[in-house]
Order: sequence, then structure tokens, then C-alpha cells
Amino acid sequence: MQFADDLKIFTSFSKSQTGKTKDLQKAIDSITEWSENAKLELNKSKTYVLSLGKTPTKVEYRLQNEPIKRELTVRDLGFILNEKLDFKLHWRTAIKKANFAIYSIFKSFCSSNVRLLLLLYKTFARPFLEYGTVVSNPTDMKTVKSIEAVQNTFTRRVMFRMAGRRILNTDPEYRSASDRLIDYNLQTLKDRREHFDVKFFQKLLLGKIAIDHNNYFSYSPTKTRRGHSYRWKKSKTKISRLFFTNRVLNKVVNQSSRKNTDSDIS
Repeated sequence: MQFADDLKIFTSFSKSQTGKTKDLQKAIDSITEWSENAKLELNKSKTYVLSLGKTPTKVEYRLQNEPIKRELTVRDLGFILNEKLDFKLHWRTAIKKANFAIYSIFKSFCSSNVRLLLLLYKTFARPFLEYGTVVSNPTDMKTVKSIEAVQNTFTRRVMFRMAGRRILNTDPEYRSASDRLIDYNLQTLKDRREHFDVKFFQKLLLGKIAIDHNNYFSYSPTKTRRGHSYRWKKSKTKISRLFFTNRVLNKVVNQSSRKNTDSDIS
């Protein structure tokens, strides 16, 4: 049996535009007709509705005359999404998986070879904490600290493994979390997320990603009186301040300003 896989349709509307829900139902009906003609069965058990917004309007949609089930949280392309798109459950799950991977590494390998342990960590644990962070970048300090704590746990256990015993933080040979990062040549996960943001931004600017950046910001090769070449809509809410465009452009512009200041001083 064949199935049509990974198909999404969506629409947005205000409470005064509920008539748009009919457009979405028409789209569902059109897909149903196409799938029947193509002899590809739609998997009803994996079809669901997720409404986004503070107080979303709950509308019943139907697939082949059966109501489509409504979910509060869904997994999509490796992300766990909810109505608020806050990714808190996504990060709790990722942290749990990364911690279990670290536990498994130290349980399965008796080696005290730092290079091997780092390779295992980077291969089996850290990817849980770095998948799609351009999209799911954590926005609250509690989550940020919880993510960083995973790597701190790993480096602490490496320190114990190297010493052959548990070291108390009062012992002379104890190394702080920041010192351990230097010892094992690791960056903070927050710094790595910022690096991924900038790399994505560069690819976006160079047209290597199929997204029109003009929908989010404009760029001019010639610097303006503001000292940089970017223009974008300033944020008015906390959520929009943490949106990719704002958090990256603010960082890029600040870095550019510092370089210009350094150049003027020199």
C-alpha cells in the first residue's frame, strides 16, 4: 500500500474572518480527490489539526467525511510543536534524550580517552541539543541554563573518569564548568547556536536558501548613516524580538559597529 507522505496545508484568519475556514476545507477536499485519482491513500491516523494563536478558533475539518482529530502538541520534522509555538516541550524532550545518551556513553565505554569520549558526545548526545536551533532557539533563561547543564554534566563526568574518582568542588583538582570547556576545547552551546544563526543568515543573504529575505529585511551594499547596510521592521513584542531576523541582525549590526569603532581607534 502507498501513502501520500508529509503534506501540510494552512491558512490564517482573524475571528472576523472565519469564512476562510471553508477555503481550508476545500483544499482538504481537493487533496483527497487528487490522492484517490493517484491511488495514494491518505493516512487518517497520522492526519491532525493544530490551531495556533492565543485564543485560536477551533473549527472541525473533515477528511473523507470523517472529523480530523485535533491535537494540542504534534511532532513534525523532528520538532515538537504546540499552540503557542514556544518549543518548551521540544527542549524538555531534547534535554532528556541528550542526558540519556551521555549516561549510555559512560555506561557502555570504560575508556578514559578524552578524545574518544568527546567524539562520542559530539556524535550521539550534542546533536539532540542542536537540531534546527535556527527555528527552535530557546527564549527563556531557564531552558538556556538547562541545555547548558547537559554539556556541563558531560564535562564533569569526563573529569571524574580522568581522575578515576568523583571529585568534590572543594578539592584542589576540581575544575569549574568554564575551565572544563577550555580543557576539552568546547564552546558553550549558546555560542554555537549563535554561530548557526549567523551561518544561516549568510546563506540566506547569498541566496543559497530558497527563502526570499526581502520578506524579512533589506540589504544594501552601501552603508547608510546608521553605519550598517540592513533595514528591517523593529520588534514591538518580546516574541518578535526573539524572532530569527531580529536576534541575528541585532548581533550582526552590533558586531559591525564594534569593528568600525575599532578601526576608527586604530
